[in-house]
Amino acid sequence: MGYADIADQYKSEGKFDLKRRQLLDKFQNDTSGIKDKLNQLLEQLVDLKIEENPELLVENRGKLVAIIQASLTKQQLGKRLAGFKSKNDISSNESLEHGSVQQQKIIDEISKLLNQYVSETVTHNNELEHGLEGELSQITDKTKK
Repeated sequence: MGYADIADQYKSEGKFDLKRRQLLDKFQNDTSGIKDKLNQLLEQLVDLKIEENPELLVENRGKLVAIIQASLTKQQLGKRLAGFKSKNDISSNESLEHGSVQQQKIIDEISKLLNQYVSETVTHNNELEHGLEGELSQITDKTKK
């Protein structure tokens, strides 16, 4: 049984969704202040987006969410593709308006905050790692029988 088969089995047993739900619940019950800081930053970003384009208030609410999600995704991809610059890349465009610079600073801060949280909660979490190892070992053992 290959890694992809083990991962498929893990997902088909609903364990992936359960683990994702547990991590989301942990985030929602966060007492460290990271959730509050994230909400504050998102509110600032929404305010700047609306200030830049007031029509977003009367248009489909989903459009504003999509714009913010695209900004965050673009920022994450930009970090992964370091060195790749385009004329549309905020960090490479020197003629930015003040609002866009503010937006980029907020997006960078959101990204940093999320990366820190994921690192602490998932990447460097021995309990989670050992739990996953145990669950995956059980799946492997079942398939050997």
